[in-house]
Amino acid sequence: MIDPVGQSEWQQQLDHLQAENLRLQQKIEEVTSIAVANESIWRHFLEIERILFCTRRFDLLVEELLGEIKRRFQIDWVLLFLTHPNVMERFFPDLPADGLVFDQGARLMAVHWEELDEVFHDGDRPVIADEETIRGCPCLPEEVRDSLHSGVWVPLSFHGVVFGALFLGSGRAERYQPGDSTDLIEQLGIKIALCMENCLSYERIKDLTLLDPLTGLVNLFQLQGMLELEFRKAYRRGTPLSVLLVDLDSFQRINESFGPDTAVAILQHAATLLQKICREGDLVGRYGSGEFLVLLPGADGDTVAFLAETFQQVLRKSPFTEHNTAILLQATIGWATLDDAMARSYDLLIAASTELYRAKLTRPYRHPAPPADSCTP
Repeated sequence: MIDPVGQSEWQQQLDHLQAENLRLQQKIEEVTSIAVANESIWRHFLEIERILFCTRRFDLLVEELLGEIKRRFQIDWVLLFLTHPNVMERFFPDLPADGLVFDQGARLMAVHWEELDEVFHDGDRPVIADEETIRGCPCLPEEVRDSLHSGVWVPLSFHGVVFGALFLGSGRAERYQPGDSTDLIEQLGIKIALCMENCLSYERIKDLTLLDPLTGLVNLFQLQGMLELEFRKAYRRGTPLSVLLVDLDSFQRINESFGPDTAVAILQHAATLLQKICREGDLVGRYGSGEFLVLLPGADGDTVAFLAETFQQVLRKSPFTEHNTAILLQATIGWATLDDAMARSYDLLIAASTELYRAKLTRPYRHPAPPADSCTP
């Protein structure tokens, strides 16, 4: 016969083992669930990183970036606050004062870093915000403050350079709570800042490659490429093409008499005047020391002659002024229009240069007016 006492002890041990096994299964399921959730989170972050590093134009990816963050993390609001002046000037020069709304719950805004400093208190880590903190944050729009109960602020900085902040907000108070891990979202902030830095670096390199550093106009290399492109287009379509070659008279003497800083300012002044008289679609570039070249697609001889005379008049009426001194500027201009005898784009430049040289020979020597107390703006 089986001892009832022994059977009872055996049953208790069995029940204990079964309970332990159940708890172990529940723990395994919990760990597995966390692992699956973490894998899903990682996939979300990887997809967002793919968006970040697939473009050189930050202004083109902002809408997609904010939309993906909002969709993948199922939050009610995502706001990108920008403080870096170069990012604002380069990518969002016309950003409205109340920001740019891309979609319901996604917005781009510009703020001064001092406003965000009240959030981070000189720190560089994400900050969890409860309902009370959100209500008291002046840089959040009123409609955002009134609809959220928790959120997280993420600084956007890379190697000590601060670009702004990302704010993720939820209508659920339990979504973001003190003590929650913010390591992944912190890394996302660093990568967004890195993306902005990469985009700015690309723009700087592009400027050095395509633009004249003194005037901001396209440089000679870019001019030559655009001239060849317009030359082929004009021949293919049978449309007019003209060029205008402008040489500021005695520019070397200006440089020697007034100094290089004034000479650069005069170049910029002349470039601005030249751009103002040109038509939409014309391309103005710096051709040489004191020379500018204007490509005029669709312009015939009458049009380019009119523009040349217009610039001469504008230049005479718009002296360069500095420190109560006016420097009267003059220019010699040569122009040419494409004809059947021109087989290369360079032939158009030669024709304009020949006209410029002929104009110099037939006009008296000119020099800028010296500074004088009576010569005031």
